[in-house]
Amino acid sequence: MFKNKDFYIAILIALVILSPLIIYNYMVFVSRGHFEAALSIIFKMNPDDYKGLSQAGVLTLTEKFRSFFDSHFSSMSLGFFALGVISVFYAGKDVFTKKAEFFKNFLFTHYAVASILLIYGGSQFRHYSLTIPFILIFISVFLYDIYKRIQTKKYLCFVFLLFFSGSLHIC
Repeated sequence: MFKNKDFYIAILIALVILSPLIIYNYMVFVSRGHFEAALSIIFKMNPDDYKGLSQAGVLTLTEKFRSFFDSHFSSMSLGFFALGVISVFYAGKDVFTKKAEFFKNFLFTHYAVASILLIYGGSQFRHYSLTIPFILIFISVFLYDIYKRIQTKKYLCFVFLLFFSGSLHIC
């Protein structure tokens, strides 16, 4: 492994990709005496700048789940939120009944892992925007599946598209 030049090329590429982060953290350390928030918490530096971040672990798991749910609900319109929940459950049904193709399995697995990390970690509101692209893709897949089912009934397709084009908006 160490005699293979691809190994060293991979390390060089990783350093090039991470160089902005390394430079940024170095500059923050020089000017403020600590790293950025994530590294400060990892290295247990506990600077006064990030007092609020350490309070995320105080909540119980039930409170963290409620916070996750409330953050999703408050950041979306009722129609978008409802369609998102229905779409996630629809994809989950396909995944657990083994009817889903690779894309749905991939999407559902990644959304589940991201959600578990956000719930367990007790993340702040700004982190929940990470799940919005997943929800948009779930909704797109769900609407496409419905469209395929009612495609032969043109009037239902028109009503369906008209209803959802007017009722969905983010925020």
